Amino acid sequence: MIDSINFIIHNTTYIDFKHLKKLGINIKKYQTIDRRGNVGTGYSFIYKTVHFQYNSLWKSILVQTNTHEILEKRDITVSDRSAYIRKINRIIDEVFEGKEVKLELERLDYYVDIPFDSEEIAMKYLVLYKYRNPKFAFTKIKGDYETSIYRASKRGQYNVNIYLRYKKTKNEIDKEKNILRVELQMKKAKLIKELKKNRIPRKLENYWSAGAMKEYFFGLYAKFFGKGDIYKYKEAVKVIKKSSYSEVWKNKLIKFLKKMISEDDYKAVLKSKQTYDRYVKKLEDLNINVFCMFQAYESYFSDENSIPSIWKLAWDEANNKYFK
Repeated sequence: MIDSINFIIHNTTYIDFKHLKKLGINIKKYQTIDRRGNVGTGYSFIYKTVHFQYNSLWKSILVQTNTHEILEKRDITVSDRSAYIRKINRIIDEVFEGKEVKLELERLDYYVDIPFDSEEIAMKYLVLYKYRNPKFAFTKIKGDYETSIYRASKRGQYNVNIYLRYKKTKNEIDKEKNILRVELQMKKAKLIKELKKNRIPRKLENYWSAGAMKEYFFGLYAKFFGKGDIYKYKEAVKVIKKSSYSEVWKNKLIKFLKKMISEDDYKAVLKSKQTYDRYVKKLEDLNINVFCMFQAYESYFSDENSIPSIWKLAWDEANNKYFK
């Protein structure tokens, strides 16, 4: 559900290094430079898996955490929130000797780990989506590797990541489960936007919930992956023809799918986003994904006329495992 969580502590003018050394903390000192060229001092240290970075120029401390390490759990659920908050507060209390410290949410990474029967099937899904709609949601590809794809929004609000878990962690458990991880990294710019636009305070409680993940993670990925099953074009045509839609609509949807196979961008197919959404909705009502398997990928799933989308697989996994 949630992997990494970062906080920021503002207005920090003093750190008790003697106290930190008593806790057995090794402190690293380094130089920092801001955009104007001002030079400052930075201090970095780790305590009970939590990484602290102090910047003298900004008089702030970045607090980087990982839920799996804090909770010592593989799968993180909705009900784990209270335990995580208790442990983080205890660590902060120990580091700052009980002084009142305000943590403001800086970044939060939603994730779903989708297990497959084999790495081969996971790779097929990754390749199927790898180059889809490169202009999606104003993102640009920032990393393209054999077993992963990383995209970043142009305005710095979030990152979209899809990758084979084992290839990154080298953890044998990940290899056994043949996991494809789908991540949505909500960054500072997005959290600030939610605060200004929707008056949602930058507090963890506002984002660690099934409702929040459904809105941000699944809401965004529904537009990228699509909710319906991914059909081979010829099979999708059969479903459309058997539907109760009028002949006019059947012909429109069939032509629309054929164009989408080659263009994969609604702007090249339909001038109006509103019209595009109407077509997609009609297809979804037939459980057909606007993203059909075109000829280059049909051989990947030669034994299947259709396969569930990553969105559907992630949705089922989250409902069965994370939303508890």
